[in-house]
Formats: sequence, C-alpha cells, structure tokens
Amino acid sequence: MSELQLKILHTLIEYSDFQRNPNGESTLKLTAADRYAGPMDEKQMIDFLEREKVMMRLGMIDEDGYPMVHPVWFAYEDGSLWAVVERTSRKARVLRKNTKVYFTIDKSAYPPKGVRGRGSALLIEDDSLALKVTKKHLLKYHGTIDDDYARGFLDSPHELVIVKVSPIYLATWDYARTRHPTVP
Repeated sequence: MSELQLKILHTLIEYSDFQRNPNGESTLKLTAADRYAGPMDEKQMIDFLEREKVMMRLGMIDEDGYPMVHPVWFAYEDGSLWAVVERTSRKARVLRKNTKVYFTIDKSAYPPKGVRGRGSALLIEDDSLALKVTKKHLLKYHGTIDDDYARGFLDSPHELVIVKVSPIYLATWDYARTRHPTVP
C-alpha cells in the first residue's frame, strides 16, 4: 500500500459510522482516486458531501445485466448516503433485486473534486423517514420546503422509498491540491 493510500486509510478509517467487522476493524476499502489530484481528508470529504449542491450518480445493474446510472439528490448522514425514489420506479425495482451499487458525487467546476465509491443499498419503506429525508433534500437543493414545488414532494411520502447506501469503498480527489509536477 502506498504512503498516500495509508494516509487516506488513517484519516477515514477512524470515522466510527463506517461498517466494522466482528473484531471492530473497519470493512471500508479506501484508495486514492487520482494520482495527480490530492485526496480530501475526512473533514473535507464530509463537508463536501454535506454542503455541495451536486447530485449523486447512482449506478446499478438492471435485470438484463446492463448498467443503469441515475442522478439522484442525496444527503450524507451517519456514514451513509440517503436518497429517495418512487416506490414503483425502475430504480427501486432494480435495487430490490440487486443491492450492489457504485456512485460518484463530483463537482466539475475548476478545481474539480469529488467522492466515488462502491456500496450496498438498502430500501426502507417508512413514510415518516421518507418525509424527513425529502425535507433534507429540498432544503439542500431547492432552498425551501414552503412552496408548491416542495409541497408536491412532501404531500406524497407514501409513494416514496428511501435508498440508504452504505459505502464499502471510497476514493476522493481534489484538484485544488494537485500533485502533478507541471501544474503550479
């Protein structure tokens, strides 16, 4: 393991909300995302996931074996990524059959940075939790829960299912901390 990978491992592995095995060791796999971009440390990664108004691209494999990638709003909390989809949507049907997912959350404006990873998706059918997560999404991406657009989502939590993504692998990059020898 490289020095960079060890640094990432030591900064993120201690984050207590990640999955742990029976011996108390983290099961989260970490790697550097790009050899030229510097990684985000734990605090920077969490800040990015909580504050940036960027969508998560959630990848899954459909029933015919083809990859599907859908942009979704998300909230980061307790070491997990929380999304909401319609209960009868194709995304929900696919995730009920195969819980393995890959995701990327990135900002392309210069300097680009982001988080990508692999994880397991759990679908939770709970109207009150769907309402709570939807409110978080609306406040993060729309800025309010008090207009007609927001009420359209908030009036129908019974039509929604929560997708809780538990990461088992994460990689971060931040080109503001470039390591490329030709970039100042």
